[in-house]
Amino acid sequence: MLNADAVHYGPNVLPKLRDWLSPTTLLVTQDEAWQAVERRLGSLRPERTIAITSVAQSDLEALLPQAEAAEAIVGVGGGMAVDGAKYLAWRTGRPLRLVPTIVSTDAFATEAAGIRLDGARVRYVGHAHSEEILVDFQLLRDSPHALTRAGVGDILSCHTGARDWEIAVEDGRSEYPFDARAVRRARELVRRLDTYADEVRELTDLGLKVLLDCHLEVVDICQPLGHFRAEEGSEHFFFYGVEHRTHRPYVHGQIVGLGLHLMTLLQNNEPDAIDDLQDRLGVAWRPQAFGVDLSLVGEVLCDLPRFVRAEGLWYSVIDRGVPDAFADEAVARLARMPGR
Repeated sequence: MLNADAVHYGPNVLPKLRDWLSPTTLLVTQDEAWQAVERRLGSLRPERTIAITSVAQSDLEALLPQAEAAEAIVGVGGGMAVDGAKYLAWRTGRPLRLVPTIVSTDAFATEAAGIRLDGARVRYVGHAHSEEILVDFQLLRDSPHALTRAGVGDILSCHTGARDWEIAVEDGRSEYPFDARAVRRARELVRRLDTYADEVRELTDLGLKVLLDCHLEVVDICQPLGHFRAEEGSEHFFFYGVEHRTHRPYVHGQIVGLGLHLMTLLQNNEPDAIDDLQDRLGVAWRPQAFGVDLSLVGEVLCDLPRFVRAEGLWYSVIDRGVPDAFADEAVARLARMPGR
C-alpha cells in the first residue's frame, strides 16, 4: 500500500526531484514532459535516461538490461512514463519514485502497471511500490489542462462501477463478496467532486488537492480488497470496446466520460446529473471532442454483451442486455447534443 506520507504535493515541490537523480538512477520519461521539468529546474537530465514511447510488453522487456544496471528508477511524465517505470521496477526489484506531470488517471497511485500484451487492450500486471511521489501543482498547470481535468474519469467511474457491483450482487453473479462500506466511500468521492467542481475545473491549488486526494482514496478503498470493483465497471468496458475496434489511443478520462454518459443511461442511474457534473468539471466527454464517430458508438454498444463475455470482464449492467433500441436512442441523444 502507498503511504500517504510518501506523497509530496503542492505548488512548488518539484525541486526535490534533484535529490532523486544520480549517475546510478534510471530516468524513465517522455520528451515533452521532461522539457516541462527542465523549464522549471534547468538542465539536469541524467546519463541513464529512457524516453519511453510504448508500453507494449515486448518493448518494455527490451529495456530490462538498462533497468537492471541502475540502482533506482524514477518515472517522470504521463501515464506511459509512470506505467513504464512501474513495470521496470516490478521486473527488476529496483526502488521506484514517480513524478506525474498529468493526473489523467490514477496510475501514479496504483501498484499495477498498465501494459499492452500482443497489441491487445491494456492489462494490469505486477506490484511496484513507489517509495515517494512528487505532484507539483504548477507542473500540472503547465501541462495541457484538458488532460488533468480528464483525471476525474477514474473517480466519477465510482458512480457506475459501484452500481454495476450492486447489479452483480442482485443477479447472483458477483465475483467478489460485496463491501457496502467500500461502495459508500466510493460514492462519497463523486459527491466531493460535485462540491468542488469549480475549483477542479480551474485547477486551483484546492482543486488539484481534491483531485489528488480522491485518486489516493480510490486506491485506499480498492487495493486492500484486491480488486477495483467499486471504481471500474461498464463505463470502462465501453472504452475497452471502442479501443478494441479502433486500435488507437484516447485520453482516458474523456473516453471513460463518454462511457459514463452511456452506462448511466443503461443503468437508469442519474444520467443528467452526471452529464452536468462532467460539464462543470470541464471534461470533454462528447464523442465529437475526440474524434469518435456516432456510428461507431452504436456498433460498440450493440456488440458490448458479446465483447464483455469474450474478454471475461466483470458482470455488469451490460450482461443484462443492450437492446438495439437503446443503442439507437443513445446515438440519437448524442447527435442532438451541442459539441463542446
